[in-house]
Amino acid sequence: MTALRRLQLLAPHRGYSVTELVVVLALITYVAAVMATNMYGNTENEEVTELFGDLPRSAYSLFQVMTMDGWRFEVVQKVIDDGNPFAWLFFLIFIFIASFAILNLFIALIVDSLAAEQQAIIEEGLDELEEELEGEMVSAEKERAAVLNAIQEMRKEVAALRAIVESRS
Repeated sequence: MTALRRLQLLAPHRGYSVTELVVVLALITYVAAVMATNMYGNTENEEVTELFGDLPRSAYSLFQVMTMDGWRFEVVQKVIDDGNPFAWLFFLIFIFIASFAILNLFIALIVDSLAAEQQAIIEEGLDELEEELEGEMVSAEKERAAVLNAIQEMRKEVAALRAIVESRS
């Protein structure tokens, strides 16, 4: 079974983490969209108003920035040309927080899922070893009982032989 398939099988059990990841991403985008709407939405420039005129437009534009799809010339450059020379700082901070931090959280989620899968495999292997050991213990106990029986039989035979030897002497 491939690692990706195991991860897919784990997904229903780890669903809460994915949900939390989406909620954090939505919260970050919402806060940044409110800030961007307040900072850049009140302008006479039609292009910037189209990008940041209201909250949904700001969220969409920030999603575009977060995915780094044309963010430099289609979004940031228009805001800078509108008279906000330090807008690049806001967008770089947003990219750093949203893209890289969320990416790291997502990778941590995958690593955690794979570690849980590895732990499950180890526990399954331990269970198999315990069952195998139990079977061998039962077998060893039977063999021990057979050896003890054989020793008992030999003692009886030695006692009988001793009695025969003593009776002849």
